[in-house]
Formats: sequence, structure tokens, C-alpha cells
Amino acid sequence: MQTAFLKLVAADIQKRFGNDLSEIAIVFNNKRPITYLKKHLSEVYGQAIWSPQFFTIQEFLRLSTDDTEASPLT
Repeated sequence: MQTAFLKLVAADIQKRFGNDLSEIAIVFNNKRPITYLKKHLSEVYGQAIWSPQFFTIQEFLRLSTDDTEASPLT
């Protein structure tokens, strides 16, 4: 059986960043993969860790600029 992609991502995050993920921001296209990556991170680490920050693309861009978001009706 194949390993889930986000489980591989969780293992790679552990390998690259160790236990302190508080300075990491992870950006996805929507909320669903955030839920699954959190689940896989808890399985990979098996202990309490500082969780990375998770954002959707829209949330991240909203935080990264002072510009106002265009109305979807325009």
C-alpha cells in the first residue's frame, strides 16, 4: 500500500526542522489538507511539539499585504 503524500511531507518536515516548528508557515490551497497534515504530524512526532502556522493562500496573502481584497463580484 502506498504511503499518503502528506504523511511523507510530515516525515520530511521532521527530518528538516526537528521539534521546533514554531517558526514555520505552511500554505495550502484550502483548509482540508491542513487537517490531514496536522494528523500526520502528530503521528510522525508522537509527542507534543510546537505546531507550525497553517494558512490558506488567501489568508497568507491577506496577512502579507496592506492592499484590500477585490470583491468577487467585480
